[in-house]
Amino acid sequence: MFCAHPELKPHLGHGLVREGLHKIAKHFASASHVGPTAVADFEEVADSEEREMIQRDAYERVSYVLAKLGVK
Repeated sequence: MFCAHPELKPHLGHGLVREGLHKIAKHFASASHVGPTAVADFEEVADSEEREMIQRDAYERVSYVLAKLGVK
């Protein structure tokens, strides 16, 4: 899995970068929050089971990257 950690790490001290990452974290706070829901909407998934899996995957991927960057 690709992780942007090395590319982002030098910029973590910048206020706007931190603010943006915290906003992303807020939108991806759970699999049912607006971020993962928007991912499933973008993918135009109608099947509820598949939609749930896509939302869970989006949540887990974003959470992984944010955790590696030290964003909570």
